[in-house]
Amino acid sequence: MTDKIPDETMREAQKIAGTVLRNLPEDYGDVTYEINVIARALMARDQRAAEIATEYRHSPALIPGVILSYDEAQP
Repeated sequence: MTDKIPDETMREAQKIAGTVLRNLPEDYGDVTYEINVIARALMARDQRAAEIATEYRHSPALIPGVILSYDEAQP
């Protein structure tokens, strides 16, 4: 995974952070670290989806079930 976070992913992370982190105390400070953690998790999700799509490219009907099974297995 590259160190550069795509702009689209960063916007998605900021949107999620706005929802998830809105209950933080006002004196919490900068949430840049948390936004970057969310963005990296989104990148990992996208990478895993790409790997699944590549692995099952000859059986596209199986992809939704494989992704769902993978998501359900995550802690």
